[in-house]
Amino acid sequence: MYSFDYEIGSGTTDKTTYKLPINLTLTEIRILEEVRVYPSITQTQLAMNIGITTDGVRYAIKNLKSKGILSRIGSRRNGTWTILSK
Repeated sequence: MYSFDYEIGSGTTDKTTYKLPINLTLTEIRILEEVRVYPSITQTQLAMNIGITTDGVRYAIKNLKSKGILSRIGSRRNGTWTILSK
């Protein structure tokens, strides 16, 4: 179980932050941990570090993107991964 902060409110004084649980697979959690340490890591490097295939990494990243947790900023070559919090 993983949790993310959700902020509700428009101003800086009336914001309330809630931690909401999100179900993630072990692979997704490992990818998030790697991305947190190395934001510019490639999918090939992720696959080697985690010990799964590149296709497995692509599948997990696709799921993380669809859940609104992970995003890529910049180009494929020079971009970085960003873990989003809603």
